[in-house]
This record gives sequence, C-alpha cells and structure tokens, in this order.
Amino acid sequence: MAPKASILNERLADLFAQAVGGALDSLRDLRESVCMYVEAQRAAGASLDDVIAKVSTMLEKARDSGAGRAGLTPEAAAAERELAREMVTWCMNSYMPTPARKKS
Repeated sequence: MAPKASILNERLADLFAQAVGGALDSLRDLRESVCMYVEAQRAAGASLDDVIAKVSTMLEKARDSGAGRAGLTPEAAAAERELAREMVTWCMNSYMPTPARKKS
C-alpha cells in the first residue's frame, strides 16, 4: 500500500505545481487527485486535520520547487492563497459524507 500512496503523493505534487503555475486544465485533475488522496487517507484512518496538513505540505513543496517566488506578482500570490483555500474545501467535502456536511 505504501508504494501506491507514494505514487499518489508524487501525482498530487505534480498537479499542485501545474495548478499553481496557472494551468487551468489541471484544476479538474488536481481536484480529482486531492479527493482520491483524501478518501485513501480516510480509509487508512487519518483524521481530517492530518489530511489537510498533509495536502497543505504537498502544496507548499510544489510552490517551493516551482519558479522563484521572489518574482511572484501580488495577483499570483492571491491565486495561490485561493487555491489553498479551495483545496481545504475539497478535502473537507471528500472526507465528510454529504449528510454530515449539511448538519455542520
């Protein structure tokens, strides 16, 4: 099971890098990969907080490995923050069944 998770982590990191770079076509794939990752982590017994922390760490690594952040425009920085917020929402929606989300 560990090799599969590692491959999924690499795929997520690649998609994060593409999405942060502004490749709009990758957002659907990114969301699907994030949701698959969340579901796999939930099935393995990880808490929602742990899953969000892991996804956030992967996003940070993707950002750090991308083009230099020194030249990041305010618009690009805002887009990255929005993507991070969106990814947390994807995590919550994937982790919690629909009826549980409606109650909260």
